[in-house]
Amino acid sequence: MRLYTSIIIVLSTILFSCNREGNNEVINSSLPSLIRTKGYIVPPDSISPADTTFIKNPNGLDVKKMATVAMTTNQSNIPLSLKISRMSTTTRVIGEGETTIPNSFEFSEKHQIAGTPEQVLVKEPLYKEINPGSFFYFNKMQGLLHDQIRALVQDSIGNIWIGTDRGLSRYDGKFFYHYTDREGLPVSLINALLIDSHNNLWISTYDGGVTRYDGNFFTTISTEEGLPHNLVNCIFEDKHGVIWFGTRKGLVKYEPGKLTVFSTENGLSANDVRSIIEDGSGRMWIATYGGGISIYDGVSFSTFSTKEGLIQDHISLLFMDSKYNIWISTAFMGIIKYDGRALTTYTTREGLGNNSIRSILEDKDGNMWFGNSNGNLTKFDGISMRVYGKSDGLVAEAIRSSLQDKNGNLWFGTRGAGLVRFEGKLFTHYTSQEGLTSSRISHISVDLDEKIWLGTYGGGVNILSEKTEKGIKRQYITPFFQSEGNKDKFVYNTLIDNSGNLWIATDNGGLTKYDGKKAFKYDKNTGLADNMILNVYNDNRNNIWFSTVRDGLYMMKGNSVLNYSKKTGLSSNHIRSFLQDSRNNYWIGTAGGGLTKYDGKNFIHFNKKNGFFTDTINSIIEDNRGIIWLASNGEGVIRHDGESFIRYSEESGLKSKFAMSIFQDSKGNIWIGTRFGLHEIKKRVHENIDSTNRGISINSYGIEDGFAGMECRKGAIAESSNGTIWIGTEDRLTAYHGGNTYSAEYTPSLQITKLKVFNEDVPWEKIFKSPDTTLTLANGEKVIGAKMSNISKWYSLPQDLVLKHKNNYLTIHFIATTHTQMKSIRYRYILEGFDKNWSSLTDKTEATYANLKKGKYTFRVKAITGDGIESDESTYTFTIKPAWWGTLFFQLILIFTIIALLFKYCEWKTKNIKAKAQLLKQEVDDFKSELRREELAKNIAINERDKLFSIITHDLRSAVNSDKTEGPVNTVNTLIDNVLQWSRIEQNNIQFNPKRIKIQEALKEELDTLSQISNAKEIHLNNKIPIKLEVDADPKLLRIVIRNLITNAIKFTPRRGDITIKGSGRKPDKIEISVEDTGIGMSEEMRNKLFTLNLENGRYGTEGEPGTGLGLMICHYLVTKHSGEINVESEAKSGSRFIITLPKNQEEL
Repeated sequence: MRLYTSIIIVLSTILFSCNREGNNEVINSSLPSLIRTKGYIVPPDSISPADTTFIKNPNGLDVKKMATVAMTTNQSNIPLSLKISRMSTTTRVIGEGETTIPNSFEFSEKHQIAGTPEQVLVKEPLYKEINPGSFFYFNKMQGLLHDQIRALVQDSIGNIWIGTDRGLSRYDGKFFYHYTDREGLPVSLINALLIDSHNNLWISTYDGGVTRYDGNFFTTISTEEGLPHNLVNCIFEDKHGVIWFGTRKGLVKYEPGKLTVFSTENGLSANDVRSIIEDGSGRMWIATYGGGISIYDGVSFSTFSTKEGLIQDHISLLFMDSKYNIWISTAFMGIIKYDGRALTTYTTREGLGNNSIRSILEDKDGNMWFGNSNGNLTKFDGISMRVYGKSDGLVAEAIRSSLQDKNGNLWFGTRGAGLVRFEGKLFTHYTSQEGLTSSRISHISVDLDEKIWLGTYGGGVNILSEKTEKGIKRQYITPFFQSEGNKDKFVYNTLIDNSGNLWIATDNGGLTKYDGKKAFKYDKNTGLADNMILNVYNDNRNNIWFSTVRDGLYMMKGNSVLNYSKKTGLSSNHIRSFLQDSRNNYWIGTAGGGLTKYDGKNFIHFNKKNGFFTDTINSIIEDNRGIIWLASNGEGVIRHDGESFIRYSEESGLKSKFAMSIFQDSKGNIWIGTRFGLHEIKKRVHENIDSTNRGISINSYGIEDGFAGMECRKGAIAESSNGTIWIGTEDRLTAYHGGNTYSAEYTPSLQITKLKVFNEDVPWEKIFKSPDTTLTLANGEKVIGAKMSNISKWYSLPQDLVLKHKNNYLTIHFIATTHTQMKSIRYRYILEGFDKNWSSLTDKTEATYANLKKGKYTFRVKAITGDGIESDESTYTFTIKPAWWGTLFFQLILIFTIIALLFKYCEWKTKNIKAKAQLLKQEVDDFKSELRREELAKNIAINERDKLFSIITHDLRSAVNSDKTEGPVNTVNTLIDNVLQWSRIEQNNIQFNPKRIKIQEALKEELDTLSQISNAKEIHLNNKIPIKLEVDADPKLLRIVIRNLITNAIKFTPRRGDITIKGSGRKPDKIEISVEDTGIGMSEEMRNKLFTLNLENGRYGTEGEPGTGLGLMICHYLVTKHSGEINVESEAKSGSRFIITLPKNQEEL
């Protein structure tokens, strides 16, 4: 009884002390590469002094006044005399005279759950070849439903909603999500959109009434609910939160469950309502098509039409700006501004692009933007009108809608061109179409007069200047020195030296100096070694340095020229870049030789030979803190603080590892021009870098951001005093205006957008509606028995999700919604309950987790912009239910079943012992001496029983306490098999049926099963038994022996080890089978006690597997049953080899 109680206590302790530990994956955050190298110091005695040559003074050539060409812009000042008139109205009180009280209709709203929208990855926008205005297009090729965009609106998250002729689209900066009649819209042609004060989206349609979408449900209001017409032109929310609809047959006031309809019978000037606004006094202005404007004050309608002096009764649009001016767009007679006192009319005479305006927008700078029906766009700043059209890169049939998003970007919905994004506030592009002599910009310099000197490859030097005339800024291009004999138009480099002189390095024309009046040409005729000059520099001693491809670096001082090359200490003669730093160190970037530093005493080489990152340096700068920055060819950007070099490449956010140019602007930001885009590292980001905190955020500008240049050129970045950054590329000059225009540091809204199962979309709303639904996914996998408390708005994420154990392969999608530098955003995340650490930064917007175990998990994600701004954290929690064999109920059943079996076995064993004891008692009367021996045998049997129970309890506790689901089951199965075999041995009840067998064939199934077990531990099981090797043996017993030996080998062999089973019949009457492992081996003391039953001999495997030797003792017995022998060869830490020797024939047994 004491033994039974002990077993129960032990098993209960095992059960309630089990703790689940997840298979945690550690994700190490990757940091940019860092090296510390002193470089290779060139031995002073191995170098020669610089060669000195003397050059002739070139004759100065007078430069005549150069022709200047105005760059074309369609901009004009508005005339001083404008058409101004006064406003008068006719008022009719509702319910008086001929006017009647409006009809009201009560109705019950019908809700339809929205279907899952189609998700489309947005392709890079298109742009026209001629595109100085920076217009970029999203149409059907980029994933839109249709190329006609009638309505645009942005929600609180940052999504842009796009109303097209074929449905509604949501754009988050990376994906389009499409809603059509399949997802629940009444019709697919969208007229207008509105986000109300409760974040509901209102959708007016061409012939389906109006629909409200709250993120979960579509609620449609049509003629069935009381609308006078299903064609709804416009939607408006007043300051009291009341929603108004403008339909073809009247004005509608919406209150939940009630519609009030106003028509001409109630005082409205016309029934076809096109636009609605509310003025500063709370009066509603209603634009009608045919009746002019009606102004509603809650009691009466006041009409302003042609009878009262309005120039046209067909009013298409109303807009109130930030100064409370009301803009009235007529159908084809221009636009009118009403400032509360007077009406001012603007037409094409005043500079409008067209007299038919279809959209109106006021940007954050107070400029008015008018979308014209002919496809042009007019910007009005209060002084002048700037018309954008085909010559600016804007090609559309009409501008139908407009929007400025939270990032400050301007969007225009068009007919025929889709969605157009205007980047002219951020970038302006210049090519030969705008007057440049060549679009290929090789270098840029800015002089003290703010003139931009452009070195071009094929067009010589161009001067870009700007003048303000009558309040309008105009730009001019001056082709420099073209008519004065400068035949080499291929310019590599330009320099404004410390004295204000211009230096021009050319491909085959040598070096030219221009002092403002005359040009001086240095070439072979004046004593230079080569006419191909790649670069020109100026040091703080006013020396001019220039470099060539073949001859190294030259320093010009007066009439003498010193040549520095490999023989004088440089690492290469092909010089790509040069810098004299604030400590008077000289840094020379080469092609093929890496970086050379000259500190006044020694030449020091940094290249791949001595452990440096690269052999080619394209550009070098020193920032305002004395840090050296290198633009490399193939290794990104390298930062040097005097102690270490840190490399930033594609893994840090660069879009190309080929950095061509690098520059620091007046605000301290670092600019990097690469082969595939422009990049910026903010001052506050790079100034926090050190050897331990070296991760950074990098802004990238590509086509999607308005930067359309193809491959930045080496050294071609400069800055004007107004903050404009100029970038030269292979196909254009680009001006970046972000430093002097509106640029909000907008923190993107991070959302978890989707949960996939087995990498397939799941219609969670269907499961929510029908909780017992079994869904078969596209790949054949099934979602069964998923439970949730609700569905989230807008993204249909299941809330408080509980999944069955089979649905444990999940992909979580997330995105930081923004429309500026989306590709600069990177993310880090962690799944609590699985991951131990946060992930490294990534631009991927999804995370996949496979084979999740039972438990509750919380996914956490953060977004970091290129400016280093971190978003709020977004989280999602879900639960994986355990399999039936992993439940507490099953584990209890399993344990109590084993307890019952043990009790039964103990009862049987006790009865057997008692029977033996009774027999001994009967015999003791006649044989006292035999009684003592039998008594001793009884004690031995009891001891063996106690040993056995100790072993079983020990193994069972280790098995049940395993953290793997399969572990307990496999271990208990093996334990029970061994207990049963031991029981048969004790009862001498082993059936022995030897026959002639092929060993390989007899063990095949057993070895296949054992291979699965070894694979789980990454152990390779080698079967080298000859196929034809035969022996007389009981196949069942032989399999038990081999199973125990291999299981024992797996237990004591570490991961990625080897186990080999061999067979040999070289002896005439004997067969040898051996099991050899690469495990931990055993000592001599262990070997001597190996085949005896003793708990003290037990030890744990390499991963905590229990072992007591019961299996090996059974092996010994069964091999002996075959008249064979089992031996072991082993040493500690050297593996083990078990050898079974069996007679070939068992005929005499």
